[in-house]
Amino acid sequence: MLLAFLVPAWVGAVALRKARPSSGAKVLFIGCVVSTVGIVLTLLLVVAGFAMGMNGPGLQIAALVSYLTIPVGMLVFMVGFALHGLQSARVVDRITELETIAAAQQEQISRLEAQG
Repeated sequence: MLLAFLVPAWVGAVALRKARPSSGAKVLFIGCVVSTVGIVLTLLLVVAGFAMGMNGPGLQIAALVSYLTIPVGMLVFMVGFALHGLQSARVVDRITELETIAAAQQEQISRLEAQG
């Protein structure tokens, strides 16, 4: 289930980071890294627990930290996604504003040519 989240998240984060590096893309990438580290730690703890027969409070604390790392990484990813969305909305607004200015300038040039 988590791999179904991580694979497209990694593909998107890496592609976005290469295409248009921004703070949102960096936070997306960090979220992917943290989630992946959490999954790897969880798998290592499960293997170590079964293979070496480890138990006790130390393993429980390490397991808790590794289990909490996954949702923290997902939360960081979501924050990065929101930042990227806000940045994209600002870019679209700016493009619309510049297109409006260009159209107004073209109209003014046409009027001046018609007068003179």
